[in-house]
Amino acid sequence: MRRLIGGLWSILLTPLGVVMGVTLVWHLVAWLLNIPFHLAPSLISFILDLIIVYVLYDRWVYFFAQFVLPIQTPAERKEIYRRVRSGADGPALFIKNGQAILGIGEERKRGSGVIVVDTASAAVLRTDTEIRETIGPGVTFTSKGEYLAGTVDLRPQLQTIGPIPGDRPFDIPPADTPHKVYEEMKKRRNETIGLTRDGFEVIPTISIKFSVQKTEADFHNPDLRVNSRYGYNAEAVHKAIVRKMVQVSADKESEVQLSWNQLPAHLAINLWREYVRKFKFSELFTSEKVGGIQTIEEMINKRMRQFDVVELDDTGTPTGGLITSLEAQHLFERGIQVEEVKLHSVYIDPSFEERIIKTWETNWHSNALREQKQLEEWEALIDTSAREEAVRTFAELASKPFAAKNRLSGNPFITLQLLFQNLREAVVSDNNLNSHLEQELRKMDDFSKWLKDNNASIAFGAKDREA
Repeated sequence: MRRLIGGLWSILLTPLGVVMGVTLVWHLVAWLLNIPFHLAPSLISFILDLIIVYVLYDRWVYFFAQFVLPIQTPAERKEIYRRVRSGADGPALFIKNGQAILGIGEERKRGSGVIVVDTASAAVLRTDTEIRETIGPGVTFTSKGEYLAGTVDLRPQLQTIGPIPGDRPFDIPPADTPHKVYEEMKKRRNETIGLTRDGFEVIPTISIKFSVQKTEADFHNPDLRVNSRYGYNAEAVHKAIVRKMVQVSADKESEVQLSWNQLPAHLAINLWREYVRKFKFSELFTSEKVGGIQTIEEMINKRMRQFDVVELDDTGTPTGGLITSLEAQHLFERGIQVEEVKLHSVYIDPSFEERIIKTWETNWHSNALREQKQLEEWEALIDTSAREEAVRTFAELASKPFAAKNRLSGNPFITLQLLFQNLREAVVSDNNLNSHLEQELRKMDDFSKWLKDNNASIAFGAKDREA
């Protein structure tokens, strides 16, 4: 009885049920008040009311349904109208920044539903038996039985592993350190710990910048259904979600599936440990331009971004041959591209760190003294060369007035006057010399006047003797 009443009540809540209820109540009131009415006209009016309400309700549902979601095409309008009209009980999901936001019980629904994906996300749909469609930013209507196989974040990812600022991996923690804090620091220490060729522990902080492989966004192409300013590549999204890589534990008793955003860090750590054991501890930190740490960082970047890289032997020396990078192949097969890997905040035993600093200080002092000696030698060579050049230039300038003379004058004042006149003209015409030899020019002018005066006195004395 209760179920029957509930069914009738649910019918009355519909537009057609409202028409039926109003018509029934009106005729019941008219009958109780002895108001005359005819059954045939009332029946025709009731049928017309049903038709009008049905048509108006259907069109109003179509009109308002298109405002429920950010849809654009006529096909999407028809699809959302069909879902609202039928009262589909499928999931309604929103994917934001690569994370699915689910309501209570939404993950258990398997009916026809809808998924809204923001511009920084993408996903793959599946059923219990097969992988279905790859979806990108926008609105996607799911069929019965479809649900999410996985999601990805299209934005560039920056992941940091290893010790964080404030960690002291080689120090014994104080007694009052909370156990949870100590365990977390120990975990970060063990993430990137590596051994050199001579058995010393080195612990870096490694940062990896990566993303799902991208295609350039084309917002001017109306045929593209999906566009994102972060770049949407359906094939790469499919690879990142569907393809799996398994990490086997050291005892080979447990296996862990690596998600797409865990793979780059896993490969970077393995490469770090592979290359650090090719170098001795002393080779990692040198005063040269390129040390072992820089070489390791460069090789990790190449191994994660190039399919063919230069091979290093067991001592970190290039062999001249090329090897195939399995890491780059794994990343490509998972639809991932690595932009940059950085090694920073390299932690070593404090006693070794002090020894390295002292070595650097000694090397720096020796290098400074050697460079100072070289500069002094170069300065002496330049000074000698400049002096020789100046003497040669002076000799050329001084001898130039006499080169065209058949014989020199017997008057010493005339000879000196010719010599100083040419030197003065050379100094005046050279702007660089002119700005630095102002006092010398004045002395040369005074000396020239003295020569002229003495030359004139000699000339008048000669005339007097002749007379």
